[in-house]
Amino acid sequence: MAFIVIGVLMLLLHFAGLGPTAAWDPLSVTGFAKFSVPFLLALAWWAWADGTGLTKRREMDREVEKQKERRKRHIEAMGLGPDQRSSSFRRR
Repeated sequence: MAFIVIGVLMLLLHFAGLGPTAAWDPLSVTGFAKFSVPFLLALAWWAWADGTGLTKRREMDREVEKQKERRKRHIEAMGLGPDQRSSSFRRR
């Protein structure tokens, strides 16, 4: 995502006429190459992340965290949480 943001910022700076990107000609081969580098790096990163399973592992970790939070909320809603359980034993 950072590479995409950098590429978009480069394009915005170019069209605004600010910074070193203002002098680059996007229609020339070298100018096009300079503007396309961040987008190509983003493409390479996404291909690597998907190919190694990094994206799927992150998704699975998020699902596990959601399940833990859901389970915790349900236990507390039933009054079986650690606070409720310890206080009920003290009353007896």
